[in-house]
Amino acid sequence: MEVGEAFEYRENEYREKTKALAVKAVEERAAKAAAAEERAAKAAAKAAAKAAEKAAPKPAAAAKAAPMKRKRVKCEHGRQCSECKDCGGSGVCEHGRRRDRCKDCGGSGRCEHGRVRSVCKDCTRGK
Repeated sequence: MEVGEAFEYRENEYREKTKALAVKAVEERAAKAAAAEERAAKAAAKAAAKAAEKAAPKPAAAAKAAPMKRKRVKCEHGRQCSECKDCGGSGVCEHGRRRDRCKDCGGSGRCEHGRVRSVCKDCTRGK
């Protein structure tokens, strides 16, 4: 083989390799584009399904009912039964005061200093 033939052979070999690499790169790009389109189609289908689910009316059994508020029972004097002095409600102590705030009974609303717990300066200072 002469020098010119060897050079031409290598040049042809190089061209074939670059063509093969170019074809491979184009195929990879096409595969990536197809995968991206597929992901986009799945996302669009998922979004459409969510929108349809939101738009569809829910069956009565599946709908969550709001929690019921407890009715405060009022006595004949127009007060809450447990707090009424005249009716002798359970929230009233023997001194005629609210049981939780009575100083003599040692109610839960009083601190160790004998003051209203929520406004006692000595109790809240430590916090």
